[in-house]
Amino acid sequence: MEKIHPYALAEYTVFRDKDQTYGVTIATPETSPARITPFASRKEAEAWIADHKARVAQQAPDMRSPNRFRRPAGARTGSESTT
Repeated sequence: MEKIHPYALAEYTVFRDKDQTYGVTIATPETSPARITPFASRKEAEAWIADHKARVAQQAPDMRSPNRFRRPAGARTGSESTT
């Protein structure tokens, strides 16, 4: 079964807080929304979203291989004797 990154299906919303700063709400399926704060401007919040989406996209291919940390078959662990 192929795994997908937890944030691959996220929806991002920029909001303005009471103290006039901005924040980002991240909503993902099956989890409660997360709020990331504060940002001094809407532009900074939107830049954070773009950066976060890029990081998720970069990490997503690694999520597809459940064996990515497994040693290849026949690989030596270093504890075997060679003599």
